Amino acid sequence: MFVVVPQQGKYSQFGGRCLPYSIWNLAEDYEKTYLDPAMQRLGGFENGSGWDVSNNKSFLGSVLKGTSGAEVLRLNLFQAERLVDDPDTLEYIKGLRDRGFEYVVIDGNNTSSAIYHFFKGEVGARDVPDDPNSELKYFSDFDESERMQIMCLPITVWDVESLDRDEMTALFRR
Repeated sequence: MFVVVPQQGKYSQFGGRCLPYSIWNLAEDYEKTYLDPAMQRLGGFENGSGWDVSNNKSFLGSVLKGTSGAEVLRLNLFQAERLVDDPDTLEYIKGLRDRGFEYVVIDGNNTSSAIYHFFKGEVGARDVPDDPNSELKYFSDFDESERMQIMCLPITVWDVESLDRDEMTALFRR
């Protein structure tokens, strides 16, 4: 069972908590996460915007080397539904929850998407992140022990729960 031990930090004014997540946890949440085009141009690997394929490969290589510094900021819809009092935002949240979503990524669409598609075998990671000619390794190319280690790589995920749509957009633009 995954236990969340929240830490206070830079998003505290929005009920933000830093979650002890691995890249596997983030990938598991991906299909429950709405990638709002108002935040990042229909962001994500599958939508062909934001990072191009080469950027995804370099980023994933950096993740595997432990040098990416990636961070994801998302709204927890369950908590926000209880705490937000803006009617337009509540309607937005309820509409997303009715569609089966649990989160909205405010910043980190490309990060979330690249990691998810790496685990699905749809994009590889560059062995040397900054060398476009370096070997690509897909998740399935690693042996079982290496795959387990990769799944446990940490990533910073901030869940916020008390902000409206205007505040979400402002945070993304910052």
